[in-house]
Amino acid sequence: MGLAMNNGATGSRRRSWFLLVEIAGSMAAIAWVVIQIEWVHLLGQVGGLHPGLLLLSYVVFSLRLGPCAARWSRVSRACSYDLPFRVTLYGYMIGGFFNAFLPTGKGGDLARAIFIGRRYRISTAGLMGTILVERLAGLTVALLSVIMMLPWIISDHAVLWEVLISSLILAGMGLAAFGLCHVPRLQQMSRRITDRWGVGRLRAMIDELLGSLAICGRNLPCMAATLGWSICNQLILIGTAYILGLAIPALQVPWYSFLLVIPLSFFSELLPSIGGYGVREAGIVVFLGWFGAGAEAATLFALLQLTFYLTYSAFGDIVFLLTRQQNPLSNNPNGAE
Repeated sequence: MGLAMNNGATGSRRRSWFLLVEIAGSMAAIAWVVIQIEWVHLLGQVGGLHPGLLLLSYVVFSLRLGPCAARWSRVSRACSYDLPFRVTLYGYMIGGFFNAFLPTGKGGDLARAIFIGRRYRISTAGLMGTILVERLAGLTVALLSVIMMLPWIISDHAVLWEVLISSLILAGMGLAAFGLCHVPRLQQMSRRITDRWGVGRLRAMIDELLGSLAICGRNLPCMAATLGWSICNQLILIGTAYILGLAIPALQVPWYSFLLVIPLSFFSELLPSIGGYGVREAGIVVFLGWFGAGAEAATLFALLQLTFYLTYSAFGDIVFLLTRQQNPLSNNPNGAE
C-alpha cells in the first residue's frame, strides 16, 4: 500500500515537471517569434490578404478529416475492432476538440480512444494501439517525404544538409524500433520493467499496444492502405499551405518549399510544448525562412494556419457539446443508428 502511494506521488511529481517543461517550451518559442517580427509590418500585410484564396485554402484543409478517419477505420478493422468510417470521423471531431486545450499535442488521441472505447465497450488500450499505428504511418510518410525532397534542393540551401542527416538517423531509429516491436524478447522486457517499477497493472495495456503494432505490421494490405491514406492527408495539407501562401502576397517562396515545410512542421510538434502551440509556429517561421520568406510573412502564414486548426477544434467542441448527453450513434459501431 505504502509502495503504491509512493509510486503515485512520484508519478504526480514527474507529470508536474513534464507540464512545466511543456509550458516553458511553448513560452520560449512564442517569445522567439515575437522578438523576430515587426508587428506594424505584419498588420500591414493582413490588409493585403486575398479573401477568396483564404477561403479556398480552408475548404481544402477541411477535407483532411476524410483520409484521417478512413485510415483509422482501416487499422481498426485489421485489429478486429471494426470501427466504420462514420464512427472514426466522429472520433476525430471529438479529438479535435480536446486537442485545443489538453497539455499535449496528442491529447485528443487519448480522448477519442477513451470516448469511443467507453461508448462501444472496446478496450481503450487496444484503440490506443490502433491510433499509434496510424500516427506512426503519418510520421513515416512525412519523414520519407523530407528524405525524398531534400536531394533536389539541398545544393541551394546548405543548412538542409543537417536536416537530411537528422532525417536519416531518425529513419534508422524508426526502422529499428519497428523491428524490435516484433521481437518476443521486447515484450518480455517490458513486463519485467513494469513489474520492477510497481506498475504491473499496465502490463495488459502494454501487451495490447504492442499487439496492435504487431498485427498491423504483419498485414501488408493494411499497411499499404494506411500509408496511402496518410499520403492523401499530407497532400491535402501541402495543398492547403500552397493556396494559403498564394493568399499572402508578401510570402514570396518557391512552390516546392511547402513539400518540405509541412512535413517538417509535423516533427516540430513533437518538441515539448502545450498542444504544439508556439513550437509549430516558430518551426514554420524558421523553415520558410530557409526559402527567403520574411519573418512577418512567415508568421502571418503560421498564424492563419493556427486559425484553421482552432476552427477545426471549435467545430469538434460543438459536436462534443451536442452529443455528450445523447447517443447519436448505435452502441454497436456497425449497427443501425
